[in-house]
Amino acid sequence: MNSQISHYRFAGIPLQHNTTRDRKLLLHRKEIKRWNLDVDRKRLSIVPTKIFFSKRLAKVEIALVRGKRKYDRRQSIKNKEAEIEMRRSLKKSRF
Repeated sequence: MNSQISHYRFAGIPLQHNTTRDRKLLLHRKEIKRWNLDVDRKRLSIVPTKIFFSKRLAKVEIALVRGKRKYDRRQSIKNKEAEIEMRRSLKKSRF
């Protein structure tokens, strides 16, 4: 649900598919239940890692992942700000 697969611009077909329609997830019922339990109990998220096309099907590789903790986010923000500051100082020193 809520996925968008854009039109293929080189297809040459004037009437193409609906880009935002719901698509089937081809998994066994047990697999879907297990993934739902993991999402609910362990607070994991389902994230698409790869998408590729085979004939007329769009195939998606999905993974169960855990989000960043608050301290991880702070550390990544601190690293980004340090990187930006270094680039600014290098840019100023060139002139």
